[in-house]
Amino acid sequence: MSFQPTVPPNTPLTPIIVQQVDAPTEEIGVIDILVGSLGITGLLLLASALLGLVAAAVIFWLRRRFAEEPDAASLASAQLNLTPHKK
Repeated sequence: MSFQPTVPPNTPLTPIIVQQVDAPTEEIGVIDILVGSLGITGLLLLASALLGLVAAAVIFWLRRRFAEEPDAASLASAQLNLTPHKK
């Protein structure tokens, strides 16, 4: 059994080219850019404020934890010698 082509042998074949076109993208305007930049700026501002609060809390905790209690000698040297003046 041999294969019989349906197209005559001397007929030129022309390919069919199908090109898919993507849907058009949405335009980006100036307002969209400004809103995006304000969102990023707000996020950075919030992150820096939270980082500052955490750093302050750690510093206060460390100062309280490692603070030396004053002894009597240091309290005596800190006297202000306040006396009323006589006129």
